[in-house]
Amino acid sequence: MKKLNNKGFAITVILYGIVMMICMILLLTLSIMAGQRKNDKALIDNIKDDLNNVANNEFCATGLDEIDTTSHAAAPELIDGMIPVIYNECKDAWVKADPTTVWYNYSKQMWANAVTVSASTREKYEKIGVGETIDMNDINTMWVWIPRYEYQIPVGTAGNSSACSWDNSLMCYPTPGDIKINFINKEQTTASQDYKLMSAFQFNGEEINGFWAAKFEPSGTIGSCTNDNCSEGDIQIKPNQISLTNKNVSTFYFATKSMKNNKFEDYGFEQIATSDIHMMKNTEWAAIAYLSQSIYGKYGNPTYTNEVGLEKKIYKNNVTTDANYGPGVTGCAGDIVDGAPIYANSCPDGFTYETDNGVKASTTGNISGIYDMVGGSLEYMMARYTDGTFTSDQSGFTSTNLPGSEYYDSYSNEDATLACNGSECFGHALSETTRWHSNAFQMPNAANRYLVRDGGGGINSNEQTGIFAVYQNTGAASTDRSFRIVIKPYS
Repeated sequence: MKKLNNKGFAITVILYGIVMMICMILLLTLSIMAGQRKNDKALIDNIKDDLNNVANNEFCATGLDEIDTTSHAAAPELIDGMIPVIYNECKDAWVKADPTTVWYNYSKQMWANAVTVSASTREKYEKIGVGETIDMNDINTMWVWIPRYEYQIPVGTAGNSSACSWDNSLMCYPTPGDIKINFINKEQTTASQDYKLMSAFQFNGEEINGFWAAKFEPSGTIGSCTNDNCSEGDIQIKPNQISLTNKNVSTFYFATKSMKNNKFEDYGFEQIATSDIHMMKNTEWAAIAYLSQSIYGKYGNPTYTNEVGLEKKIYKNNVTTDANYGPGVTGCAGDIVDGAPIYANSCPDGFTYETDNGVKASTTGNISGIYDMVGGSLEYMMARYTDGTFTSDQSGFTSTNLPGSEYYDSYSNEDATLACNGSECFGHALSETTRWHSNAFQMPNAANRYLVRDGGGGINSNEQTGIFAVYQNTGAASTDRSFRIVIKPYS
C-alpha cells in the first residue's frame, strides 16, 4: 500500500476536521431548533394560560385567584338591577363577574362588589359575558356586600385609655387591636360564647344574611323631598364626584327611599317586597367599621403587615371643594394617613380610588372596599337622640312623617354607656370603641339630636378624623354634611 506523503496526510486531516466541524454545527443547530421549539411551545402555553386567566378575571384581579372557602361569609344576595363585578387590573376597569365562581374572597380582604347601570344600557350589560367591561360612564351606583357576623372586642381595648395627643383632657386608644369576627348565617340567632350579634343584620324584626352598602358617598342631585315618592333628582354612587350635601336629614332619607319607590326604573330595582333601600343607620356604619378593623378588613391586609399604628388606619379622603366647609370629592386619598386638606373639584392625579395610594383610603386597603368613611364629607346617620316625646328640630321630620323605628337608631342618653334605654349600646361603635385611633367623640343630645360620622376631609386635618369618630348635629342642611345608602335583601 502506498503511504501518504506529508502533504497528503495534512490535506486528509484538514478534510476530516472540516467534516467533523460540519457535523458538530449540524448537531448544534438541531439542538437549538429543538430547544427553540420547546421554548416556543412553553411560550404559547403561557400565553394561552394568561388569556384564560384574563378571561376568567383571575390573573388580573389581585387576591381573586381562588374561591373563598375558608371565611364562611354568607354569599351576597343580588337584587334586581344589580350586576356582580370585579376590578380587572389589566383593563383598569370593572368587569362582569361570575357569582358562582371567583367573585370575592373575604379571607383575602376582597369584598364582593356589584353595580347598577343606566336604563338605556341595562339590556346590553345583562347580555354581556363574564369578563367583559362595564363602562364607568354607564354605571350609576356601586355597592359592597357586608356579610352577617358575630364579633368580640379585644380584651382591654373597650372604653377609654391613655390621653389623646390632640386634646389631653380626653382619653383614647390610639392603636387598638383587631376585632374578632366570625361569619355566620341568619339561622344562627344567638351568639357564640364571648361573642355578640350585630343588630345591623336585622330588618323589621327579621334576621338577614347581610346588606349592601354604598361604595362611595352619594353624588348627583336631589330635590326638596318631603315623602318617599319624590321624583326630583338623580342620585349616583360613583368615584371622583362632588358628594351630595346641603340638605337636611329628612330630605336625604326621603330621596333615598324614592330610589326604589319612584325612581326604580333608573336603577333596575323591582318594587316587590324582597329588599329595602334606606339611609344608613349608625349600627350599619358600625358593622362596616368593625369588619374593617378585623382580619377581613384593612387591619388584616398583609400588604400592611410590616406597618403599624397609623398605617393600619384607613387613609383620609382629604379633598374638598371649598375651604369654607364645602362638600368632599368621592373616592380620593391623601398622601399620608391624616393629610392636610386639598381644595379641588376632583381627585389629584395618583390619588384616585383605583391607584396604589387611593386604595389605602378603603376599608380593605384594596379596591374592593368602601371609601369616604374617613374624610370626605361628614355623614348624617339615621340615628337620633330621643327623650320620650318628639321635639321639633331642623331635620325636617315631624311627629307625622318620622319613619318607623326600623329606620333609625334611637339614643336616650348622651352617656354612651347608658344610651340604649339605660344600657350600653353593643354593636353601635360607641362606648365599645370610644376614641379608638384618637378619633373625636361627641354623643347626640337634646340640643344636637342627630349623630354624624366621619371627620370631613376639609375640616379636620388631624387624628380626630376616622372611622370611629362620632359627632352631633341639629339635622339641618349644611354644605359639609352628606349621607350614605344601604340596601337590605330579606325574604
